[in-house]
Amino acid sequence: MLCLQDKDAYGKKQLVDKDTNEPLIKISPVALNPGEKRFVADVRKFFDDNRNGMLADKEINLLRNESRKGIGFFEASGFYPDFILWVNDGEHQHVTFIDPKGIRNLKGLQDPKIQLYKTLKEEVKPTLHDSDITLDSYILSNTAYQDVNFWGTRPEFAENHVLFNEDDKYIETLFKRIVKS
Repeated sequence: MLCLQDKDAYGKKQLVDKDTNEPLIKISPVALNPGEKRFVADVRKFFDDNRNGMLADKEINLLRNESRKGIGFFEASGFYPDFILWVNDGEHQHVTFIDPKGIRNLKGLQDPKIQLYKTLKEEVKPTLHDSDITLDSYILSNTAYQDVNFWGTRPEFAENHVLFNEDDKYIETLFKRIVKS
């Protein structure tokens, strides 16, 4: 027996088995949320606008990280950044974990999700023994700066690898910082 239930993460009704309440149709990975869609569109536009300039001679790959099955950090809290941006710059590879998200409910700039960049640099990178790989991470905040400005100044957010998607050039800033590292 089939029935419709409010079941998915976005509150949309989906077809489920009446006896087991299991979805009959599964989409994997789940659809992009609005912040993720915007990020992908902004990366695409930046790439198209800069393929002969700043991004010339670089191979860019944007990968979707699968939630709870992909690359995760912090076993206790299960943080799986939504995207992996892979920039091959000749012999050097920049692997950057990116999570577009609201940050209002995080624990300030010292939250482990924000500080992942530091964990990658100080704890993970030394185990690679390869100077041609740079590991990094960024949070792209869907939360407006004015809603979290009591945490610090814009430069302090940027130092902690938090960029605000309300800033017109946030993708340009992201790529400049990645390629410079």
